[in-house]
Amino acid sequence: MTKNILVTGATGTIGREVTKRLAAQGAPTRAGVRDQTKARKQLGDKIELVPFAFEDKKRFADALKDVEKVFLLPPLMPNQVEVTNAFVNAAQSAGVQHIVKLSAIGVETETFTAGEWHAANERHIRNS
Repeated sequence: MTKNILVTGATGTIGREVTKRLAAQGAPTRAGVRDQTKARKQLGDKIELVPFAFEDKKRFADALKDVEKVFLLPPLMPNQVEVTNAFVNAAQSAGVQHIVKLSAIGVETETFTAGEWHAANERHIRNS
């Protein structure tokens, strides 16, 4: 069985483009989405959709089933560190082998809040 690539944030500007490009290259792509109707309109009929929200940890297992790689576009929210790290833990438990995380340049040295959140998530991913 071919393992999937899960794309989080698949209906946003970046996630949508990543999803479409992976699928166009023949990669088995799964889009983690909140709104399947919106996603189907944006992504077409050939990409697998799975219900997903960082705030709903119960959805992690289904989204990660048969997934080998993840494109992680973390949510920009006050509890970003907590919910993203919980997702990374679930991915590790599910056997995910590779995570590509969208971040920002220089987060290790930045003191702005979102930069600190990204840096904390990146450390957690490296340690996983």
